Amino acid sequence: MCARRQHHIGTEQWYECSEPSDDPVITCFLAPEWMNLAEETWLCSDALKSEDKRWRSSYGEDSY
Repeated sequence: MCARRQHHIGTEQWYECSEPSDDPVITCFLAPEWMNLAEETWLCSDALKSEDKRWRSSYGEDSY
């Protein structure tokens, strides 16, 4: 993960990147204007977790 500069949004850590990550466990989005970052700056993190998936002990059938 790129680590130019770190930001905290809520309880999660985000990193400034010049492009989104190809890694499927990394979530990225273009930084909003109100953050006053350079144009085309992406914020990326691997810390996001679904509340539903954190507390469920099993999942429905997902095979083909």
